[in-house]
Amino acid sequence: MPKGERKSKGSARKRLERHQEPEEFDDEAVSVADSAGTPSVNSFDSSDDDVDPGQEEIDDTRYRIDDFLEQTEHKSSKTREKGVEGLCVQFCKTYLPDVMECRKETLLSAVLRMLKRGSDAEKMGSCRLAGVLLIQLGASDDAEHYLEEVRPFLLSTLLDHTKSPSLRAECARVLALGSFILGAGVASSEEVVAKFEALLHSASGSSSDSLVSAVMSSWSLLLTCSDPHAIIPRASSLVGLFMKFLGSKEPATRVSAGEAIAVIYELAWQSDSDFYSADHDDIVERCKELATDHSHHRSKGERKDGRAKFRPIRLYLEEGIAPEEKMVLCKQQCLKLTDWSDIKTCEFMRDVLGSGLKEHLKENEFLREVFSLGSSLGMDCERSALSKEEKKRLHATMKTRRQMDRSGARDKRSAVF
Repeated sequence: MPKGERKSKGSARKRLERHQEPEEFDDEAVSVADSAGTPSVNSFDSSDDDVDPGQEEIDDTRYRIDDFLEQTEHKSSKTREKGVEGLCVQFCKTYLPDVMECRKETLLSAVLRMLKRGSDAEKMGSCRLAGVLLIQLGASDDAEHYLEEVRPFLLSTLLDHTKSPSLRAECARVLALGSFILGAGVASSEEVVAKFEALLHSASGSSSDSLVSAVMSSWSLLLTCSDPHAIIPRASSLVGLFMKFLGSKEPATRVSAGEAIAVIYELAWQSDSDFYSADHDDIVERCKELATDHSHHRSKGERKDGRAKFRPIRLYLEEGIAPEEKMVLCKQQCLKLTDWSDIKTCEFMRDVLGSGLKEHLKENEFLREVFSLGSSLGMDCERSALSKEEKKRLHATMKTRRQMDRSGARDKRSAVF
């Protein structure tokens, strides 16, 4: 007989014996063990009800931030870059004052370490992170301390022509943002404005460098919080400075120049309603050309975006009609922008925070004060968008109603033979 059959019969016989002679258990021991160690269904339910979903999400965010902080100390440059980008994402999408309070020194040391010894990609990421952290801190002593620590590196990099234009552009944005948060009237802010204007004077009007656009946008942000009476003596020269950039090949440079001119006129008209620069007619004519641009050497999307940007600029310079924009924050509140200063400030904050701007406008006390939104909404602000399940149920209900209406209105004629 083959070995396989004998082995299978023996194993079957043993299984039969184990089945016929089960082990004896002590019922009292089992009952005690069940009552002591086995949790009931009600206990699970009560523990799940006690968990706060918001607090659980905050704890998960803290764990992710700690993981990203560990990655910034890794030996691999790619891992450090991922850590910086992860920190930027976490602080952009959510306002986290408690996390900042606990980890502000660790975050500052990570930013300074990468600014001094990191690669260009790490330095750019750390600059973006520094800007986001300044918005998280708001107008506070901690923000002033942050800016004092990173300011020397930012200024030296901005004025260093051997550095990449994209890195210098990030440095310009962080300098402008820090000066805007802490106040544009201090001496350090005036120094930053002077550096920006010196860079713009040395740049050519046909430059396609991204640095020029970033410097103009940063300069415009600081201009929004300046005294209107101090603009009048320099308004004509400033308009002439930005006019040459309206002929740039770079779309972002042209738009930044047009918005800067609009902000200058807005502040100047607040002090003197009869102000017009010497080149006013030429500027209006140039804005008209850009508002109706149909040149084929530019792409279709580029022409469309340019026309959409320059229409309100041309309308404001020619007829004095200010633009109006609206951003719905939630069902209870919306943000209305009715002048160029607020629009420029909102665009700058959107460039820094990205899609997380709306969440910051709901809770960030500094941004709510800038746009005069009042106290923080917090948990009282309900979601304006429906969830996926709610949308599915709504679509199913609407589909059923449409089918019933159509069946009732349908002509049910029978064939006559």
